[in-house]
Amino acid sequence: MEPRYRYDDPRAFPLEQVAPAVSRSLVATTLGLLAFSFVFSVIGGVVGLALAGAGVVGLPFFIILAIGQIALIFALRPVAARSAPLGLLLLYSFTFLSGMSLGPVIGAYAVAAPGVLGQALLLTAIITAGLTIYGWVSEVSLARFGTWLLIGLLTLIGGSIVAIFVRATWLEVLLGGGGAVLFSLFLVYDIQRLKQMPAEFANAVVMAASVYLDIVNLFLSLLRLLGALSGSNRD
Repeated sequence: MEPRYRYDDPRAFPLEQVAPAVSRSLVATTLGLLAFSFVFSVIGGVVGLALAGAGVVGLPFFIILAIGQIALIFALRPVAARSAPLGLLLLYSFTFLSGMSLGPVIGAYAVAAPGVLGQALLLTAIITAGLTIYGWVSEVSLARFGTWLLIGLLTLIGGSIVAIFVRATWLEVLLGGGGAVLFSLFLVYDIQRLKQMPAEFANAVVMAASVYLDIVNLFLSLLRLLGALSGSNRD
């Protein structure tokens, strides 16, 4: 005697009929969370810009924000798996703090190099749209390159620390260009991961944070690259 299946039991249907529905559900939730993440990031940016205008922003300010963001990222999955409301609170707190750290940077470029800022925003939008489509339709998987992407990220962080002490245009160009390539690959990697994940809320929260970071870091890398090239052209 065949076991009885509920209508929503995936065993009752061929895999190819179930997977697309699961993917669409996860993607829709992730995109919704991502959109609100950028809203909270903009709000945080306004607050950060106001604090910069008040003279509050300095190295300790950015260090505290960085520590807070790292703590929230590590807590995101376990908390979201236990409680959806708390998961949302952590996600939007993270993007709010991220926006606070971005606000002074964007404000400085808006005053000193508005053309560079506009170019970086436009390029980020174009690259993000193109790579999102590519990651979704491409059959070339980047899953096996996850370790190499992590090594690239650690190398970029190390180079950024060196750049604090070594002021050189060539280093800024290298870090900006390398970061743009690296986070473009991370974006494709995460979009492809999104296609394979079960439609669970914790996965949607984590993927929203991951894609948010990919886009923001792509933007910052392009800003760094274009700013360095613009400065070298003036010299």
